[in-house]
Amino acid sequence: ESSSVIDLSDYASGYWVLELRHIEGPNDYRVKLDCVYPCESSHIDLSVQPGTAWQTVKVPMSAFTATGLDITKVNTGMVIWAKDHNGTRFRIDNVRFEAD
Repeated sequence: ESSSVIDLSDYASGYWVLELRHIEGPNDYRVKLDCVYPCESSHIDLSVQPGTAWQTVKVPMSAFTATGLDITKVNTGMVIWAKDHNGTRFRIDNVRFEAD
């Protein structure tokens, strides 16, 4: 969480993207973005394929804004977690916002 905010309006029709490698445990993940508490998006379920290969995960920014994110004052660009906190391990890389 940052004490300053960023306006991501340039990405409103784009995507939040990352590379994810599932290591072990259940492969059910969620993500959200924050826009200064109590403002946040809903928890978005990620579509991750079984296996341990690196994969690209893309979430439309509209999924965040439609569920409460104020795209003009984002202060946390990624909150990601395993839905089942029991032994899930994963790696992430290349987290970014992409314009459409």
